[in-house]
Amino acid sequence: MIYYGSVITELCKLSPNTVAPPVGRAVRKLFTMLGAEGLDSEISRRAAEWFAVHLSNFGFQWMWKEWYVQLAIS
Repeated sequence: MIYYGSVITELCKLSPNTVAPPVGRAVRKLFTMLGAEGLDSEISRRAAEWFAVHLSNFGFQWMWKEWYVQLAIS
């Protein structure tokens, strides 16, 4: 996992206009699947760990205004 995370990070740094958009779409898809479809708990954990490391390599810069959480209060 560390190897693939490092490769994705380096590719994003070397070619941000080419690689970063698909990575962003993949992260948004995973985030959507967490809420709507549900993911296996191991996949969710690994995705969260990778995303945390990925963000830390880029100074925690992300399009945060695109993210929202709708709370269901019952």
